[in-house]
Amino acid sequence: MCACEDFNTPEQRLVEFSNIAISNIDIEIKKTTDISYIEQNIRANKLIQTPEQTLEKFWDMFIIDALIGNTDRHNANWGF
Repeated sequence: MCACEDFNTPEQRLVEFSNIAISNIDIEIKKTTDISYIEQNIRANKLIQTPEQTLEKFWDMFIIDALIGNTDRHNANWGF
């Protein structure tokens, strides 16, 4: 269970990045947290309407994770 899911309305839902990445048929499918793979998926995925803003939010999350020592960030525990 994800705490973020508790903030959704009936019209909204959290989609994990791992599911978004898998839906991207233009890029080889692999489950990795490699930064270049994540950036490539965000830029190429047709479901993401604002890739530059999405990357900015990703980097904000990345920096906060580093500052608080979060070692459990993977593609199945963050999303849109």
